[in-house]
Amino acid sequence: MLETRVGSLFYAGLKEEERFKKFLYLYQSLEIYTHKSFSQIDYEKYVDATCPSPARLAKSARRFYLNKQIESKNLTQRFMWCAILRWQNLQDSDVEIFKKVKKIRDKLSHGEEISEASLPVEDLENLLFKIL
Repeated sequence: MLETRVGSLFYAGLKEEERFKKFLYLYQSLEIYTHKSFSQIDYEKYVDATCPSPARLAKSARRFYLNKQIESKNLTQRFMWCAILRWQNLQDSDVEIFKKVKKIRDKLSHGEEISEASLPVEDLENLLFKIL
């Protein structure tokens, strides 16, 4: 089930006419949904399949991999974990779209001027349709 905040922001983004606001609404829904999805991953179920440990370090390596996943705090790390373990329909091209979208959002957050026409609104919208 889609969290209310994510659904509201996504809907607002779909209905918004102004590209800048549309981009921000959609990005915020992506950010919240990614963090929420990441928090629901039971990595213990996946660790042996995604990061097989050598037999001589079975316990130590497994704990190391589990800690690395837990230490994932930023959006890009969490997005990657979700893309690997939860969102089975994403491809490398979708990860590149995410990186492009995030880079633009980071520039906006740091006060750089970005023309509204260059905002990747359609890419962001399509990415959200794939993961929601």
